[in-house]
Amino acid sequence: MESILRCTILKQYHQVSYHDLAFCLMDSTACESFARLKPGWYPKRSALQECISVISDRTWERINRCLIHSAQQEKVERGKLLRIDSTVVDSPIHEPRDSSLLWDSARVLIRLLKKVDE
Repeated sequence: MESILRCTILKQYHQVSYHDLAFCLMDSTACESFARLKPGWYPKRSALQECISVISDRTWERINRCLIHSAQQEKVERGKLLRIDSTVVDSPIHEPRDSSLLWDSARVLIRLLKKVDE
């Protein structure tokens, strides 16, 4: 379990795919030792994906709480502030307003009713 968690941390830290993570574990002795894998044993992409995807949201929440608690005890972090990095992406969706949402709903409903009538 510890190796799976460590592989997950590597994946998130390096922002790589499961394929690239498998290669990183095979190619880098630093990644291999951080993941605490047996020497010469390299998991495949599918095994990594299967194992990592089993970790539930509840488990991540518990891990986070344990980390924050430990950091508070060591007086490294208070855990009062959360920083989230995000990326804004253009999309064809317009800014929602009540009147525009109502008009969109009516327009789609009319279109569907015309299809049903045909």
